[in-house]
Amino acid sequence: MRLLSNRTSGEELQPGNHIYSYRKGHTYFHHGIYVGEGWVIHFTATDEPITTSSTEPRCRSCGHDPNTKRGVLKTCVDCFLKGHGLLRFEYNVSLGRFILKQKGTCSTETCYPSDKIVRLATEIFKKDEVDGTGFGEYNLFNNNCENFASYCKTGKRVSARAEPH
Repeated sequence: MRLLSNRTSGEELQPGNHIYSYRKGHTYFHHGIYVGEGWVIHFTATDEPITTSSTEPRCRSCGHDPNTKRGVLKTCVDCFLKGHGLLRFEYNVSLGRFILKQKGTCSTETCYPSDKIVRLATEIFKKDEVDGTGFGEYNLFNNNCENFASYCKTGKRVSARAEPH
């Protein structure tokens, strides 16, 4: 990875990677956990209404229908990216590197081994599939997609959105 950019390619991804992508003109990031074989588990707003009149089609690759489910999702990388660039969140970076990097792109925290990260993300996804309570109700500041990804990586719900700028 480059010093100032976390841009990566799909070929470089490893199971357990915390990935993210810009959204809406680079106004925010969307985060998730790459679980392997082209799949990402990520957390979406639970309070957005589900519509049946949307023109957004079901994904031909993974079958994801963006009009039918909210909360913890398992989708292909393309559905996760929604046409935006792929970036990989860095962990265990030095304090100097942390200060140089854009807020919300890296952490000085150490993380779990990749098999534990994938297992935790998958367990949360499966719980959400069963009863809709996989990661709780979405909240922009204290229970969002970045909290989900950092929790799977470190056991801590951390988000740059909740920190003062």
